[in-house]
Amino acid sequence: MKKRKEFIFDNVITFHPAWMIPISIPCIIFYASIYYFLFGEFFRLPIILIFTGLYMGTGIMILKMLSMKITLWFDDYYLYMRKGKNNPQKYLKNDIIGFYSYNYETLTPQLLNSKIYMQFYLKNKKKIYFYDVEYRSRYENKKGRELRKFLIIAQQELGFSKINKKRFQNIYWYSTK
Repeated sequence: MKKRKEFIFDNVITFHPAWMIPISIPCIIFYASIYYFLFGEFFRLPIILIFTGLYMGTGIMILKMLSMKITLWFDDYYLYMRKGKNNPQKYLKNDIIGFYSYNYETLTPQLLNSKIYMQFYLKNKKKIYFYDVEYRSRYENKKGRELRKFLIIAQQELGFSKINKKRFQNIYWYSTK
């Protein structure tokens, strides 16, 4: 078994973003109670905007703390994923039934995307998530090229092709026909 090219991505969360709701609710309650304790029932828009900024900043900071560097690579039989410096987890290629991803292969300037969005679906109903913590509307060339290479290699290694588009987004389902 030979080891192939490793793909390294920084600031990635490996859980569904909906799991941020149990974290964000206590944060908003915390800032709302501080506002109520300091200012009572008086509505002051500038101060509410400051507290909203603090709340958003706290959420982003928590996401960054939960994000990690992941390394992905394939060998003859497995997809490997290393989170941070932990031991790699391996997933049998035959167990992967498909994945959703942005179309990183596109050359259309309006659709170029360097934001990480991938969901791998396994036969045992388990999902593997890769989401980018940093959202930038600006296209990052180096990261975009790396994502494009990973998408091409993943399609080749898993024997998948682009099947259909997810709703009105630039997200496609990749699988066997």
